[in-house]
Amino acid sequence: MQAEEQVRLAKDRKKWDKVVSDSQERAYWRVARPPPGLPSMLEPCPVPIRCRHPRPKKRTMQQIQREIEQLKACLDRTRVKTSVALEALLAYSETYTPYDPWLTPPQPSNPWLSDDTIFWQINSPLVEVPSEKRVQRWALSIDELVSDPTGLQEFTSFLRKEYSHENIRFWLAVMDLRRSSTKQIPKKLDEIVEEFLKPGAPCEINIDGATADRVAEGVRSGSRYALDHAADHVYGLLLKKDCYPRFVRSDHFQRLLTEGRNVHQKKAKFFNFGGQVKKKPTSASASGSAGLSRRRGSDRSLSGSAHELAVCAVQQPRLPEPPPHSHSQSNLCDIPFRPFG
Repeated sequence: MQAEEQVRLAKDRKKWDKVVSDSQERAYWRVARPPPGLPSMLEPCPVPIRCRHPRPKKRTMQQIQREIEQLKACLDRTRVKTSVALEALLAYSETYTPYDPWLTPPQPSNPWLSDDTIFWQINSPLVEVPSEKRVQRWALSIDELVSDPTGLQEFTSFLRKEYSHENIRFWLAVMDLRRSSTKQIPKKLDEIVEEFLKPGAPCEINIDGATADRVAEGVRSGSRYALDHAADHVYGLLLKKDCYPRFVRSDHFQRLLTEGRNVHQKKAKFFNFGGQVKKKPTSASASGSAGLSRRRGSDRSLSGSAHELAVCAVQQPRLPEPPPHSHSQSNLCDIPFRPFG
């Protein structure tokens, strides 16, 4: 019965519908054709197909030795237990929770909720006095310090007082070399060598012999990554292990903490956010003839008191009121049309 119904429907279809259906069927099987080597259920195969498994290629001795070395390296690799990894993740979350605005409400307030821009002012990239929480974040790691423009500026000024600012300047120059265009690389590379690496340079950095040899090879290659080894040496040994601990323990860092404790309150007081400041009445104003106390910025100081207005009205004749010059929305059609010119 189902076959008869399908035949009847096929006879009732128009010629072009049959052509479209046949084309769709052919296109589908051209796309969904089985891969070569596998039997097809629609096309009869005259030759019986056997299961053909690809034969493994013979490996050479070098490939086997390379695989053995990789397996040995995997065995010697340091493994971390799951419990230790979870403890480290928990410690990281507890450390950075006070600095996450999603978990800890920002101080002094969230500018997206309170329409107060003090938070953006005290946390802009470069500020004169950083906040206490911002300075405390610098003490977590040197990466947090150099990633903040204000922290990098304070760190550079501290190293300049210590007469060792050539290290951070060299590291910044190498980071700038990495991001430079291809045309600028030879010029900047020569400038870095002349200022920091050449014997007797004005800001010569302290590197060992092995690092100096690798730097010489990189300079000859002229690549943007030619000085990366020296930059890693300066950043890891000189800045991270020597200069950064001295900066955190210095009086300069403690002074930044002290000044940044109430920086948001100082900003609010300076910009006068949150209300008007009342002015105390002076002796001259108190002994005036009128005896009226005026507040700066109030309506009374601008328009006068009720008694003064009454006196002015008596002394001066009242002028006639001007004709109305504004029209409401209801009588816009009554405005006469005046052509230009």
